[in-house]
Amino acid sequence: MGSLGYGLDLRGASDLLETMDEITDPNDPLIIAEAIARRLDCPAGGLIDDPLYGKDLREYLNRGTTDTELMRAAAEIRAEVMQDDRVDQAVVTVTPGGLPLGSRLKISIRITPVDPRTGVCTMTLRVTSAAVVLEAMKQ
Repeated sequence: MGSLGYGLDLRGASDLLETMDEITDPNDPLIIAEAIARRLDCPAGGLIDDPLYGKDLREYLNRGTTDTELMRAAAEIRAEVMQDDRVDQAVVTVTPGGLPLGSRLKISIRITPVDPRTGVCTMTLRVTSAAVVLEAMKQ
């Protein structure tokens, strides 16, 4: 079991590296980013054993939104990201896009992990009515 209470796990999106080695470090920035992407693709209460887990970002799509509502959405997303005990700080930016406007969202999240050896990373999610996709991750 990891120092923060997490067990060892394979990556969510792909179980093996190109070298066929398993990824087992729960503090790997990519594993944290993928866990956050899954958290933001799950409706609140979607996990039967954790009613506080999840925030489906698709709820923000296809509706008129003001700048104030976008800031509120960013705060709600940040609150969900902060529930991962590997995250010390998070800064979230929400940008609407697509035609019609608001049919897609770009979510940028800057994460400072609890473990200082991990280093700060930035992830970008693309949200459409079909999916929440981890589009990019940079450390």
